[in-house]
Amino acid sequence: MTDVNYWKEKGFCQDFDEQKISYLITYCSINKMDNYNLINELLSKQNKTNHDKIDILKLMKHNGLFDIIYNKLVLLKDTILSIVDLEIIFNQLPFSKFDESYLNFI
Repeated sequence: MTDVNYWKEKGFCQDFDEQKISYLITYCSINKMDNYNLINELLSKQNKTNHDKIDILKLMKHNGLFDIIYNKLVLLKDTILSIVDLEIIFNQLPFSKFDESYLNFI
């Protein structure tokens, strides 16, 4: 969950107002998911209300887009971790250079 103050400063679903095309929208369009036309109509509106934005989010959820994206991110994370040797990276970070006695104290 994000901080309420962030939403007050940035605005609710500001990307929808800026008509940014996200992976969610692209995925929905390419795969001809349910309600894509309605999502596209709502996104195309010039003056979107918070109700419009909530409807967009509900339609995305109905299409399972959030689960699809979550699973894609998990797959990407696993792929990265299988390629990258984290021990080498960790040993290059400044905090890895502490005296071992200090680390044993913790």
